[in-house]
Amino acid sequence: MNAADAIVIGDAIYDMQMAKAAGAKAIGVAWGYASVDELIANGADAIAYHPNEILRHFS
Repeated sequence: MNAADAIVIGDAIYDMQMAKAAGAKAIGVAWGYASVDELIANGADAIAYHPNEILRHFS
C-alpha cells in the first residue's frame, strides 16, 4: 500500500495538511474543530456533513 491509497479523515486543518503532504486523500468532517471553509482551504478533497457520508469514499 502506498500513501495514494490512504484516506485521512479529520476535523482540523493540520489533518488536511498532513494528508496532502503524505500524498493521501483528505476528508474533512463538518462537525469538528475547524470550519468547512478552513478544511477546504487546507486541502480537503471532500467534506462529510454526517458520519455515514464517509463510507461513500471507500470502494
